[in-house]
Amino acid sequence: MSNFLNFINEEEETVSYFKNSIVSGRAKSDRIESIKNMIFYSSIRKTIAHFSAEHSKDVVTQSLLESITAFEEGFKWEGFDKSYGMYDQIIWILSLGILCEISDDDFKRIVAVLKRDNATDRLIKTLVNYRLPNEIDGSSYIQKSPYADLDMLVTGVNKSASFIKNYLDKKWYQGHDDAPWYDSHKRTKVNTYFGYWAWEVGALAKIFNINDKELENQKYYPYRAVHW
Repeated sequence: MSNFLNFINEEEETVSYFKNSIVSGRAKSDRIESIKNMIFYSSIRKTIAHFSAEHSKDVVTQSLLESITAFEEGFKWEGFDKSYGMYDQIIWILSLGILCEISDDDFKRIVAVLKRDNATDRLIKTLVNYRLPNEIDGSSYIQKSPYADLDMLVTGVNKSASFIKNYLDKKWYQGHDDAPWYDSHKRTKVNTYFGYWAWEVGALAKIFNINDKELENQKYYPYRAVHW
């Protein structure tokens, strides 16, 4: 628990430093875009760390709203090849928006960025259209591993807790072995671990009103957030 609290403090300091570098003019003009992206990445990781630290829905939601502002100002999707690792961030912010039950106006702020950058696929479509019906279209999967393995849940074909458990036990973490955050709990020199949570699964369980009691102790399933 203390590691997550330390992580939150460190990310808050990082965000403050980067913001001050822009306001003060210390940041070079050609670095501002990347700095704003780092502000978003630190903000969304801090939000997740709040959940990992077992903070309340209100605390997580407030941090999420700050992340949405940073998302508007600093996120730029340029396709999977150029925007390595950023698809996860899209899924995190959409799923957290659903689980935290943010307002439609705030959810639309997320979607506006995705529409601006033409970032959509079947999973994004399902998450977005739950809150804003018929808002976007999408097919296939931008990031196939591990998300394509979730297709039967994304499309509503298989909404069983056993299907979800199998995905989480055997596919989810293993399918992220090239993600920047993978195995971060093993790094001892730098504190980069903010928790491992399959946010999209929690959001889909909420969307389809799935009986998830057997998933309560699954280590990647954000059970508490689904039941806020």
